[in-house]
Amino acid sequence: MDTVRLLNVITQGEDSKHQFKANVTRSDSLAQEMVAFSNSLGGMILIGVNDDGSLAGLTPDDIGRLNQLVSNAATEHMRPPIAPVTQNISHPEGMVMVVTVPEGISKPYMDKNLHVFVKSGADKRKVTAREELQRMFQSAALVHADEIPVRNSSIADVDQGFFSSFFEREFGESVADQGISCAQLMENMNLMRDGQLNISGALLFANRPQIRLPVYLIKGGDNVVMNVDHVCAAHFLLELASIWPTTPTPSCRQNTPH
Repeated sequence: MDTVRLLNVITQGEDSKHQFKANVTRSDSLAQEMVAFSNSLGGMILIGVNDDGSLAGLTPDDIGRLNQLVSNAATEHMRPPIAPVTQNISHPEGMVMVVTVPEGISKPYMDKNLHVFVKSGADKRKVTAREELQRMFQSAALVHADEIPVRNSSIADVDQGFFSSFFEREFGESVADQGISCAQLMENMNLMRDGQLNISGALLFANRPQIRLPVYLIKGGDNVVMNVDHVCAAHFLLELASIWPTTPTPSCRQNTPH
């Protein structure tokens, strides 16, 4: 960035990708700004610029101190640490340090107190909603929605006959030939964990999934393709097959009225 571009950015004012700071004296407050940018689309922190766009200007001593402060904020006050890029731009009214923070690939980023921030317009806000945090973990492939445990579920909820027929049809072997329990086999297939079904296991193989999961919603891209009450695993797979023809169609089985 040169002086001309710097002045153009300042003229446009603060927004979701540009934050002005007259000066910075605390690593923890700077870390929160960098956390917010990392959890959003990235951006620039312009140090030496007042909120109204006028230049506060930095001295050479300020630049030396701020370089150390930026390094400390990015490594000691953030989890996980990041590697921001700094650039010092000269101006007759003083220098401006531009700290470029890229969008993070390991979201969610947190400050040293494990608080998560995101950009909200030109400001930042603390993320407190469990659902929003969960989406951030999912976007980083740290949590997968289909692997979330279904509370109070167990192997007793599984339709053993349906699972056995599925297993034999898909793998050409019977469950009994595996030499391990059905629960262990389902854990090996990532359908259970610690004795509890996950959402995939419950939707696909629970005898009465509506007991544990009263309603489900499935999205394809940005479109809701299913938002109905559970009936049974076979019904679930048949609905999927009607939307995505490559979904294996299960054999029909008798359903217990509810």
